[in-house]
Amino acid sequence: MVSYKITDIKTFTTALFIKEIFDRFLVCEAVIQTSNRFHIDGKLQLEYFNDVEKEELDNLEYSLWKQLRPTCFHLIKGTKLPLSFKIVLKLHPTNVEKLLHQTGLIGRFDIDSLLLNIIYRDGEIHCVTGTSLKEFTLDKSLEKEWDNMVGKFLKHSQLDFEEV
Repeated sequence: MVSYKITDIKTFTTALFIKEIFDRFLVCEAVIQTSNRFHIDGKLQLEYFNDVEKEELDNLEYSLWKQLRPTCFHLIKGTKLPLSFKIVLKLHPTNVEKLLHQTGLIGRFDIDSLLLNIIYRDGEIHCVTGTSLKEFTLDKSLEKEWDNMVGKFLKHSQLDFEEV
């Protein structure tokens, strides 16, 4: 687990809420506190969808950030800054597979999720990585690779940060 402190908040929030940079991540949860506390559970409610729509979901359990981003942006925009927000993003399964292949870790871990927690509080934004495995292991190589990948992703997206 690594915490990256975002040093340019305006650029980062533009990237998060307006641009498509995070759109392929899945949303486990979004909690936004303005005049009220808004809690979005990103878990898809499959009974809402017809059979064709369910097939298009490609067996995803959570909504894509692309789908929830406009709603979240609507909740935070205005003349006042939100009091806080926490958005828990999960790496898309196809990108988990890519990471495992690129790092030579394929078949070594039974992964539940690779998470990116984006937390805004007290005028600061932190991106905190998280790894959830289905079985306990002392091997931290996947965690280290995920931490490195997030740092590279932020850098490639031209989002300024410092590791804390």
